[in-house]
Amino acid sequence: MEKREKVSPHLSLLVLSASVFFFLAGCSSRPVNTAYEPFENILEIHSDFQRHLSDDTYRFPTARDITGKNIYRATLIRLKNYEKAYPRRFEPVVAYSKARAKEKLHDYEGARLSYLECSQMDSRLREAARRNLGIVGRFADIRAYSTEKKDIEDHLAEAEYKIEAWRSMIDELKGTHYECLAREEEERAEENLIWFIGRNRDLIDNGTETLLLMLRQMTIKHAQSKKLNIHYLKFADFYRQLARECVNKNEPAGLYFDRARFNECVNSAMKLYRVVGQKDGVPEKLEAVGRLQAIQAYRDRINDMSD
Repeated sequence: MEKREKVSPHLSLLVLSASVFFFLAGCSSRPVNTAYEPFENILEIHSDFQRHLSDDTYRFPTARDITGKNIYRATLIRLKNYEKAYPRRFEPVVAYSKARAKEKLHDYEGARLSYLECSQMDSRLREAARRNLGIVGRFADIRAYSTEKKDIEDHLAEAEYKIEAWRSMIDELKGTHYECLAREEEERAEENLIWFIGRNRDLIDNGTETLLLMLRQMTIKHAQSKKLNIHYLKFADFYRQLARECVNKNEPAGLYFDRARFNECVNSAMKLYRVVGQKDGVPEKLEAVGRLQAIQAYRDRINDMSD
């Protein structure tokens, strides 16, 4: 398996050639200030994009351009506009770059089509496109995998298949720029499984205990993920849901209210909200603090009723 770094010089060379061409062609006729004109130099489009191609998007948030837009989405839009304005110019570079942007946006089927287009052109990018074509094709196939589902067990089996498939891709692609994409997909597949179990936990043996275990594992397994704080919030939210279920099951002022279980769930939720609420500079902090204050007030009200 080839690493991305071996492909990058080819792309950089073609992009550099493109920029030289436009510079020489435009010296005598183009105005100096082109700040408000459409992108006409392929190097302008790639300036930020190339710098962020190796970003680990599993661990870190997606980079944004100067307008605040997702850098990969913005680049894809610019490439499409360039393609419309200047058809047949630097076609291999445009097709290859569109494929790289699409795979970063998890559009693997779209990336497959763009790599296929590039692989059929007479270009030094052809071999790299063919190699990447095989990988994104497998990504697209795993994403699209679906079986006939008659019961909950079939849903669980499909989810487990996808998770295992992504784990295999992570091991196979370790050290390449595709590793972080495979990790993101594995994480998303596990989130989908948790969501499904949450919706059907009353129909699954030990559904509540299974869900608590999976939520806990997400905070451990994905400790390096950019979504770690979200995993903590979801874990806390489930404990909050369990506390509300205690109240719904038995009137707090009645004899059968399980006050110990209620406070156990509330305290677990508060502990997890504090984990996120004590972190500075994270967007989830305000959410965590707000939910912590809300559940504290809820705890005090229910305990007063049960006295």
